[in-house]
Amino acid sequence: MTEVKTTEALVSQGDSLYADGDYIESIRLYTEQLNQNDVTEAIAFRAHSHRSGAHFHCQNFKRALQDAKQASKIMKQLQNQENITLRPTQIEASYGRLGRAAMQLQQYEEAIEAFTKALQIRDDHQQSFNFINGGDHDYDRRIQVCKSRLSSTGTTKSNSQKSCKTSDALTTGTDST
Repeated sequence: MTEVKTTEALVSQGDSLYADGDYIESIRLYTEQLNQNDVTEAIAFRAHSHRSGAHFHCQNFKRALQDAKQASKIMKQLQNQENITLRPTQIEASYGRLGRAAMQLQQYEEAIEAFTKALQIRDDHQQSFNFINGGDHDYDRRIQVCKSRLSSTGTTKSNSQKSCKTSDALTTGTDST
């Protein structure tokens, strides 16, 4: 008998694996979750955002940026719905992931925009962040680094792409060899 996993179970398993540092398996579960028939926009936002983080840890920055952009797109749709409330920490993390991935791909203007939005969310909702420890959220420093690199290179395009071959295959469902 085949076990059918609910979307909620996949969310929990993926988050647990992500927290434990098993990024490859969490990517697989987030991808499986996004392929379920009962995926709500809120769950899709969370899956894309967290899968972006997992891809980032695999140094697959292009896929991390793609997922972060998709999460951002869904986030904007959710913010326009009266019955859905996203926590400021979720919004800030999503913009932070987008900025970090763009920065790694030398897309500095996009990174600056994302870090500025993350910083604004953090500043607007400081009380929501009082109990959060850990993580590198020094957006002011990251913005300055991006501005410096942008002025010295004059480019926003990446010259190279790192990838995590295993996570590529898990995300697309194809072998990337």
